[in-house]
Amino acid sequence: MVENIKHNDQIVARIIGSEEERGGFKFFSDDCDALQIARWNHPKGYQCKPHIHNERPKTIYMVEEAIFVRGGELRVTFYGEDGEPIATRILREGDICHTLDCGHGYEVLTDDTRVFEFKNGPFPGDDEYDKERTLLNGLLDPNNFYAHEQI
Repeated sequence: MVENIKHNDQIVARIIGSEEERGGFKFFSDDCDALQIARWNHPKGYQCKPHIHNERPKTIYMVEEAIFVRGGELRVTFYGEDGEPIATRILREGDICHTLDCGHGYEVLTDDTRVFEFKNGPFPGDDEYDKERTLLNGLLDPNNFYAHEQI
């Protein structure tokens, strides 16, 4: 199952459910997305031929982020540019959340939650340059803009 989260008729995030799908290789992202996400589901013995990706110039206007929930549960809330919530979903083991163009925040719901996070880089070396910290409905302390601290 893939759920597109929309705001003002634009896809701003995508939830890729953990349900097993059969049949080779499938992209969940659009060709224009900065972060490409695909699923492999090949039979034993399938080989991906050795390769290297060609160097080519790319212009990235927005950092996209994807998380893979390896275990446990967490709540993701998506926000519009005005700081108002767009949608909230519960992510479980095996789910992927791909944020394209929206604010977002996470709340860990179980002690056994483990998540892998992926972003397009390179990282500029300055967290404030990389992220705009909005005071989303008073949830963030304006003096504490660190992304991974508890709020």
